[in-house]
Amino acid sequence: SATESERDALSLHVVHPMYGIATALSRKQFSSGKTLTEFAITLPARGCIKGKVVDVLGKPIQDAEISPVIEATPGNENYLGKLPIRARSGSDGTFMLDGLSRNTHVVLRAMHANYAPGFIGLPSATDRMARPVFVGSSDVMITLQRGSGLEGRITWEGSGKPVAHSKLVACPDNGDGLCTPEPVETDGSGFFSFNNLVPVKYLLRSL
Repeated sequence: SATESERDALSLHVVHPMYGIATALSRKQFSSGKTLTEFAITLPARGCIKGKVVDVLGKPIQDAEISPVIEATPGNENYLGKLPIRARSGSDGTFMLDGLSRNTHVVLRAMHANYAPGFIGLPSATDRMARPVFVGSSDVMITLQRGSGLEGRITWEGSGKPVAHSKLVACPDNGDGLCTPEPVETDGSGFFSFNNLVPVKYLLRSL
């Protein structure tokens, strides 16, 4: 599948049920006016990550969705977009995320309808030294906190007329996390609303 990440990096990924993720092409390999018709794809061995999702009090969170968002190798980051690799936490908060490339490192995102998205392995304003998670780890802990809402109205400068049906994503201004995975759309009066965001300052991007 070809995916366009939160940072506009176009990549071609190959997913097979018996192997790990293969990044066949990255944006750096595309050049203007040229067409690639022949290239080799090597499928890596399959690996998994086991862990637990909890709230700020350490209580397990059931039915959180865990997915890889970045595959990190020394000097290179591949943004995995919306690949069909997911895991859900059980009643005790535990999960097993399978189908990853063995002996690599990834950034994980956990999402739940009642909480703000949580990341593990992504440097942030509160943890600049965070490192991606090794595929093969069995003790990963992801903590989710209750989120806050963000709403407002978008208008055209000068006329003050509403910007209707525009898609927006919210990106933390302090680099603490990635942009919201799903955009929201303004209504006919330019009104928009985000739910379950980590309480930090955000920048809005129009898609």
